[in-house]
Amino acid sequence: ALRRRTYGKKYNRSIVILTDAFHEVVIEEEQVLKVVDSLRDMNCKLHVVGLDFEESAVFEEALPESDAVPVKIEDAKQIDDESANTHSIDSEDDTNNENNDMSEEGDDETVDSNYDDNDAKRDTERFLISVARLTGGSVRAAHNLQQMLQQSLGKRIPASTRRKCKLYIAPTMDPLEIRVWLLLSKTNLPTLKKEAVLLGEDNKPLIDGLGNKVTSELQIVADHFDVVDKEMNVDEGARTKAVKYGSDWVPVNDFDLKGLKQQSEIKIVILGYINQSKISPGYCMGPPYGISGGDSIRASTALSALAQAMHRLSSCAICTYVKSQNADPILTAIFPHETLEMENGQELKRHGLVLLQLPFCGDVQKLTTESFQDLCTPEKEEVCDRVIDSMMLPNGVLDSDKIPNPAIRGFRKTVVRRAIHPSSMDVISARGDWFDVPNFDQSPLNKFRESFPIQVVKGKGASKKHEHYDPFADSQESD
Repeated sequence: ALRRRTYGKKYNRSIVILTDAFHEVVIEEEQVLKVVDSLRDMNCKLHVVGLDFEESAVFEEALPESDAVPVKIEDAKQIDDESANTHSIDSEDDTNNENNDMSEEGDDETVDSNYDDNDAKRDTERFLISVARLTGGSVRAAHNLQQMLQQSLGKRIPASTRRKCKLYIAPTMDPLEIRVWLLLSKTNLPTLKKEAVLLGEDNKPLIDGLGNKVTSELQIVADHFDVVDKEMNVDEGARTKAVKYGSDWVPVNDFDLKGLKQQSEIKIVILGYINQSKISPGYCMGPPYGISGGDSIRASTALSALAQAMHRLSSCAICTYVKSQNADPILTAIFPHETLEMENGQELKRHGLVLLQLPFCGDVQKLTTESFQDLCTPEKEEVCDRVIDSMMLPNGVLDSDKIPNPAIRGFRKTVVRRAIHPSSMDVISARGDWFDVPNFDQSPLNKFRESFPIQVVKGKGASKKHEHYDPFADSQESD
């Protein structure tokens, strides 16, 4: 199936096997050679993720054809690990493998106790390593499910991690060569591609040799017609763009918009420093970016000193940031960030810098809400405090690293099901409880309902649409 679907096309072909290799396997050499030859012809790499494997190996290139013979199970112990050019990842000593001589009186046959299930497992591991070596693949040891998922799925590294940038700390200082990477990135559903299904002479969909419908890409063409003569199509050269200014239309084309852009390199310019309390958390926009010195010792030393000084003074830097070449600068703020890490049993503090975007004056929406300070008595405030205290979540319950997006999870399950069963049109929903909600104490909630009863309050008009619920009303007329 892999060859049939990818023949003649450019693919990075690979097969991932998840196994524990604990059971003894009988290998037919002729069949194995056919499979290995087919994988090598397709440039398909074999990757094995082994649960509780003792050895790991990563091969950058496939073995030359002259040496392309896999090792048999019975000869697996003869593998020369040094000639495999492997990179060991995990290796553990098997302390539970004690060989006891087993014999029974009266039997003519002697049971070989020197070869047990652990030996068979180790030989199978080495056999898989030899096959992975022939295809330029890898064998990775994993000891739990999380490691297995990381080895098989891999880690997505955004392109922004390789973004170089210049940081101007002060006007009279030379810029620092730094790296800026995206700390958070929202995951969206894959973009659906629209294609037209080709029909045959009998007005039925055409089917190719693989049993799939024959499709063709869609091309969207927009026509523009004259206002006076609606049947006359206006050519692209006779069109222009304009901006409405009052009752007039001011022509503005793409060249004018490019002329408004500033010629600038990718850089961050610090304008000054202020106290962190002066910036409201609600004004921070967009995803956060991390700043590091990369491979430059000079930049790393300067950023480390700057982060520690800003953390000690509780200050942040106001700066402008040009994300791409000749792009418009945006207003940003650099905050110090401190994390605690354990290393050799000692707690170490890591200082870093995080960049967040700030709004311009036209981006801020000034909203005002009515103050209920006169209605909130100390007794009611105490009731609210008890509700919050009773609903405090324990540590480790809400962990963003372990909560999947239910929409994306359901979409992927639906795609996998339809790929395995093409006739299935079911939609699998993964929406539900994100985490186990603990049982909260209901007495503070009952007290909250008594302190803030819900009552129907009539508005100025007689219509029912003006009726609303006022939870802060103590005594009002209700229906």
